[in-house]
Amino acid sequence: MTPKQKKFAEYYAASGNGADSARKAGYANNHADIEAVRLLANPSIMTYLASLTSAQTDRRIATAIERQIFWTAIMRGELETTADQLKSSEILGKAQGDFVQKVEISGELKFDSLTDEELDQRIADLAKKVGL
Repeated sequence: MTPKQKKFAEYYAASGNGADSARKAGYANNHADIEAVRLLANPSIMTYLASLTSAQTDRRIATAIERQIFWTAIMRGELETTADQLKSSEILGKAQGDFVQKVEISGELKFDSLTDEELDQRIADLAKKVGL
């Protein structure tokens, strides 16, 4: 990866704006958007970008353990909090899959006369009914 490509990835990790990042890294203004698309298709740039963004994300987003510590401190009365803080921690937990939704499906399917395509369609229909 060239120094210019590295700069692009660093600017892009900070802003998420491809054309602007390309311009700041030194690529031509009139082709910055096209250059950004080309650069974002480069595997070495994407690998470097992933390492940059994962490091930033790790510092900024609470983990499941941090949320559990937070909720435990509230439960034990060790922490004053607001409803907004609790709701946002709950939403973050849902977004990161901390909660498991159990779905029970009952019924009977007869598979002996169904083609593979019909069976796939029935499974897709059932999944849609339960929200999967």
